[in-house]
Amino acid sequence: MKIQRGIVSGLEKECRQLEKTLKTSAPGAAWTESKSKLAALRAELEAEKAGLAELTNQQRQLKLESENAGQSLRQQLRNVREEIATLLLAYRSLTDAEKQTAQGKELARHIDELTEKAGELNDALVDTSQAVTNAASDTRAFDQLAGGMQLVVDGFGLATAGAQALGLSES
Repeated sequence: MKIQRGIVSGLEKECRQLEKTLKTSAPGAAWTESKSKLAALRAELEAEKAGLAELTNQQRQLKLESENAGQSLRQQLRNVREEIATLLLAYRSLTDAEKQTAQGKELARHIDELTEKAGELNDALVDTSQAVTNAASDTRAFDQLAGGMQLVVDGFGLATAGAQALGLSES
């Protein structure tokens, strides 16, 4: 944006200089040439100003997105849960016929999407909390060993249960 502003500023300065030249020049070939240069320069200036406006809008949009991204996961989850609750109340107040309309089906689909988003946010919170808890644990190595042993025991239990279900066990 800084570069774009510099370009716009330079073009504005050139336009002012050409305008001064036109005011002091006598009509003729040089005057006509200066006038056409000024017209071309003004067109270029307008294009550069439009580019600067677009960059400004993009910057504003990115700033807004980054501010929203800064919102805590807990707050995002809370907001999504509140929206789901509000939409569920609205959906439940619909008649069966209204639920079968395109709008009713769209509302149900939107609720499902929000529920999935809430699940993802909740998973992220739980995973983060678990990672912090594990990192803070004084017995982290022991906890990991115990978790590994529990997996082996669970795997053996599943294998035994599967064998019994298939009638492969003697008991």
